[in-house]
Amino acid sequence: AREKYELLAPASGYLVSMDCEAIGRMVVRLGGGRSAAHDRIDPGVGLVFHRKLGAKVKAGDSIATVYSEREDLRSEIVDRFREAVLVGPLRRSAPPLLMGGKA
Repeated sequence: AREKYELLAPASGYLVSMDCEAIGRMVVRLGGGRSAAHDRIDPGVGLVFHRKLGAKVKAGDSIATVYSEREDLRSEIVDRFREAVLVGPLRRSAPPLLMGGKA
């Protein structure tokens, strides 16, 4: 991908939650997924996360790196990411990967 930039923690504290659906829509918007069956997928698009839920972060710490060909969407993606993550003062445990069943 031509473009590579960091998505930063909006505040200091703990990474409390992430709206995974909103983050998935961001990837689709960048071309890394399909809105319709005929849409082309760019295999160079993606997000690499550097922090997990519950991680302590300082304002400006990198939470994820974006790989994309779409420089024109950079400010939109940064804004959407800020809306999709919640940093709070109290640490919460990450939710279980499986809910209501056995592995």
